[in-house]
Amino acid sequence: MAVILFLVVDLACSAMLTLLEDTDLLNPKYESEGERVVSIAEDISLTILVLFLLEIGLSIVAFRCAYFGDVWHLLDFVVVSCSLLLEVFHHVADADGTILVSAIIGFGRLWRLFAFGFDVVYLKRKVKEMENKDLEEAEITEASSDASA
Repeated sequence: MAVILFLVVDLACSAMLTLLEDTDLLNPKYESEGERVVSIAEDISLTILVLFLLEIGLSIVAFRCAYFGDVWHLLDFVVVSCSLLLEVFHHVADADGTILVSAIIGFGRLWRLFAFGFDVVYLKRKVKEMENKDLEEAEITEASSDASA
């Protein structure tokens, strides 16, 4: 549940950053407030990326080499790592290439949302398979105890 909250907050921050940095919608009279909101939103996004990277690190520790056997885990690792590097570059560089960097960061965030949705569907399927397997084992156990009686 926390992952969903982080994704929603991160997407909201991305939308806010896009509106404040890449458009002229903000009244120039409120430019200093807009800069403060941009700074806070960037900090929140960076914190969320660090939390996702921490989650990936813990998953690698827990699953060891098996973590790298799953394509979705690898893509998640690449997207989060690249997004974090691009965010850091965006904060440090502040150059003309930031529009491209912002677009790549936005794509990475959308990918995280898509990957999370896939993970939910994948986990539901795995749980259903495990339930079916447990049911079959229970039926076999019941049938063998009935046959011996």
